[in-house]
Amino acid sequence: MFTSVAGRSVVVTGASRGIGLGVAKVFADSCANVLICGRDEQAMRDALDSLHEAPGQIDTAMVDVTDRLSCGDMAAYARKQFGDIDVLCANAGIFPSVRVEDGQTLVVDGGQVLPESLQALQEM
Repeated sequence: MFTSVAGRSVVVTGASRGIGLGVAKVFADSCANVLICGRDEQAMRDALDSLHEAPGQIDTAMVDVTDRLSCGDMAAYARKQFGDIDVLCANAGIFPSVRVEDGQTLVVDGGQVLPESLQALQEM
């Protein structure tokens, strides 16, 4: 059985382009309230402009998912704008060329990526 997402609150990370933007569009076209999140301010403005005709409410948040505080700020903003978060699409990511074992921290460009950022998102 399919449950409508109309009126639900959705957070999509990595939503300024590509798959994340496509996911955000599907939710927004289905009348969901969508918070699109990313790191590139111009790309976020472009993404918001591309979604302006969608019937759902859309907002943006600048967030770096490698930063726990940034994720917390994003979650607080989403709750303030839309109430409870019904759906989290954790699309932002990197594509490491190494295998990450359980509990191992991967460092990319000076930022810790796993498992800290995943834990912060899980706490949303």
